[in-house]
Amino acid sequence: ATALLTSLHFVSPTNTETAWQSRLSSKVYFEKVWRIRSFFATPRDQMAWLKLHHRNLFTASRDDTCDGKCRACAVTQENQLHLCECPVIRREFWNPILKVIGDMGYQVPADVTAYLAVGRIADDKCVGPQESGILFIAWRCLYAATVNARVENKAIRLDVALRRCLKDVVRRLTAYGEAWLHWSETRTHTAKMSLVPEKLRDKGVIRISNSGEYTIHSALTQ
Repeated sequence: ATALLTSLHFVSPTNTETAWQSRLSSKVYFEKVWRIRSFFATPRDQMAWLKLHHRNLFTASRDDTCDGKCRACAVTQENQLHLCECPVIRREFWNPILKVIGDMGYQVPADVTAYLAVGRIADDKCVGPQESGILFIAWRCLYAATVNARVENKAIRLDVALRRCLKDVVRRLTAYGEAWLHWSETRTHTAKMSLVPEKLRDKGVIRISNSGEYTIHSALTQ
């Protein structure tokens, strides 16, 4: 499914773009949205946010087996936009994640709703592969928490979702770093190049030395 959604032959869904634009207060350059990629989030990590981009994320408001209300605020119907705007989810889940992103030096725009929904930073700019990985994983964790709360008929544990998100980001980056370290070590003392290409060493969220040793940004490991 991820391969289908990220296909090089992808055709922009006009109806989806129109539906999102009518709900967001800022102009969105959707050609940039459909190009959002991550170098460390797994295909499974990416599914929830990709479905949201396509307005295909199943939420409580579409579930006939429950009252459709948000499990966080218990007031408003839980729909796709509400997961970006709910004041409880924003305060307990999104704000800490946005702080981490900001602490790493990445721009968090004034229109947070459009940023969370489709990755918009400016009229002609969307998130890069560094921030996108964090947002992909964040949406996976948040969505899993909302589904679990609805199925189990209990309060949502946003604190658990937040901890899982940050841990998973570090795990994915560690796997990425270990892959380069292994690549470099297995080529040392051989005729093959063992130095990590310079253009791949500084990824912002992770820095890799020429010999493959890596350091994850301190904002993620504190």
